[in-house]
Amino acid sequence: MKILSRSFLITTIILLALPLTGSAQRLFSKGSTIEDLVPEGWHVTQAQGDLNKDGITDLAMIVIPNDEDQMEVRENGTVFNSNSPILAIYKGLREGGYSLMKLYDDIMEELENEGVSIDRSIEITDRGVLKIFVSYFFTMGGWSVPSATYLFRLQNGDFYLIGKDTDVFSRNTGEAEKVSYNYLTRKCQRILYNAMEDNVKPKEKWSNLPKKPLQRLGTFTISAE
Repeated sequence: MKILSRSFLITTIILLALPLTGSAQRLFSKGSTIEDLVPEGWHVTQAQGDLNKDGITDLAMIVIPNDEDQMEVRENGTVFNSNSPILAIYKGLREGGYSLMKLYDDIMEELENEGVSIDRSIEITDRGVLKIFVSYFFTMGGWSVPSATYLFRLQNGDFYLIGKDTDVFSRNTGEAEKVSYNYLTRKCQRILYNAMEDNVKPKEKWSNLPKKPLQRLGTFTISAE
């Protein structure tokens, strides 16, 4: 049996302690708390729950870095942060703390101009479903308010899209449309309604979705549209 040198072991230990490389270079792969995983100054939206149904609490986070190259201070003192959001999913450890399960650093749209604000939230349901919500609000150049909720399930070592709900309404007319996609039953529900007129009766329509393999998280962009 080959005996590892002391210098090799020390180097390995040091490398394991370093942050992740790439655009998420300051996210650590292991830690006991969120503060251990995410550097100070990053914006964090997090959720906890049991994703792999092993009885141990897992952690999912949407984090936005504060790299100075992607941040601009305006004349009025406000800071425009165009850093790309990162989705990081950590497995809860039986001995405590978290270990990185999945990291996605190029699947969410970043802010491109100050005429659009983006709201994001994340949730882990009691059934272990990962839910990601995204909405856009246009302060300039548009009346529509689109939003979308994505539902993912962990299976075969990856997260797959099992459902998606979209909602868009116009702030000037109130006209709106909700669409709910269930990729397990392959059913689609579409509802037309008016967000400003309660006396307008919603119109509902159901349709079948084509049979296709479930989409894997990381293979498409998570947006509000």
